[in-house]
Amino acid sequence: MIQVMSRRKTCQRNFLDASLGAPVIPGCYEQSREWVMLKERWVVYASFLIIFAFTTVDASISPMVLPLHRHFGVSMDEILLLISSCTAGIVLGVFWGPMLTRSVMLSRLVVVTVAAMVLGVAGFLAFPSFAMAVVFRFVFGLGGGIMASLMWWLTFHGVSKANYQAMVNVLMSARPLAAALGVPFATIVAAKSAWHSPFLLFAVLILGCGALLYAQTGKVTQTIEKWEAKSLLRDYGMALGQPQAMPFYLGMVFSKACYFGIYAIAGIWFYRHYGLQLLEVGSRLFFIGMAEVAMTFAAPYVLRYFGYVKTLVGSIVLSAAVFLVLVKAYCPLWGATLLFVVFVGLDRVISMALTLSLPKMFPDVDNRAIFGSLVTLSAWMGLALVSYLEGDNLARVGLGAVEWGLLASFVFGSCLICYVQRVRVFSLMD
Repeated sequence: MIQVMSRRKTCQRNFLDASLGAPVIPGCYEQSREWVMLKERWVVYASFLIIFAFTTVDASISPMVLPLHRHFGVSMDEILLLISSCTAGIVLGVFWGPMLTRSVMLSRLVVVTVAAMVLGVAGFLAFPSFAMAVVFRFVFGLGGGIMASLMWWLTFHGVSKANYQAMVNVLMSARPLAAALGVPFATIVAAKSAWHSPFLLFAVLILGCGALLYAQTGKVTQTIEKWEAKSLLRDYGMALGQPQAMPFYLGMVFSKACYFGIYAIAGIWFYRHYGLQLLEVGSRLFFIGMAEVAMTFAAPYVLRYFGYVKTLVGSIVLSAAVFLVLVKAYCPLWGATLLFVVFVGLDRVISMALTLSLPKMFPDVDNRAIFGSLVTLSAWMGLALVSYLEGDNLARVGLGAVEWGLLASFVFGSCLICYVQRVRVFSLMD
């Protein structure tokens, strides 16, 4: 056994040395390659579970407003501040994440981000003070935002070409799957036991997968650069300085504020319009989330079949019409659930279309990854802004005013997006 283990370690070391030009020991290549591929698969699995767990914890506030309102002794509207504080942390983490992944050892960054997420959940559960809960939710979001950038680094630099597509699938599918499966599961656990049980469960999952990710990435080859905040700010400034970039990303903030805004108040919305409790809200969110997952994979085929311009404009117009009927609550519960399903499905189509158009919208810039980062930042900024405004004003202005505000935000943002698309993209598509 000792000889076998020694041979395996020798082959593993030789495989790494061979990548730097050293001769390959006979019989070692295939064995060592299989070992490295197995390591990478564990990275993929751990990455998916961390994003899945983080998104579930992040999104579970919306359906749990009623038990959280009872626990913290604040209004259901104020509970939405737990969403905005977490999202503010995500925005900050995503903003600085690209610089951190270039200037900090990957293994250390894994430890820091996982510790921030676990500490954020632990503090949120341990302190009865709502103000402290808001602070710890920010810490949790900050860790998750940096972790998202770390995942993108692993996608492009940390895994081989054979596992690249798997990592991309993880990044694209983990969030909608968490909304479809993780959040309903969390509501069921909370309804059957206690509200804090699913948060504790997913914190343990984050900790375990973080330990696995640390073990598997501790020896990843990485070039450490000097921390230079100016270079990152310069990249963002360059991107926003492109023609029509500012109105496009402003449009993204406002249009995404509607999508995230209605999801943020889903628990309140279903409770006040239809009297649904925790478990019933969770069951509706399951169908809504499954539609989002389905359209994530179906959107490219829809775009090819109907054409880019017709699909984008048609999806935006139909989304506004569906949302108008939805917020007026003219339909029974099953009809409202169906409209919710259609709305989030159309958002997936719109998001996919806009992401695919980025290279044509900004063709003269080599660093196109920065435009993708700005899309993510715009979406999270929309959520941070709208959840804060909802939590601060919902009790004062009423649910109806908030619904109309979300619709106006969607229309305004979509008009900005369509203007930029017409000027820079429509003539180049289809």
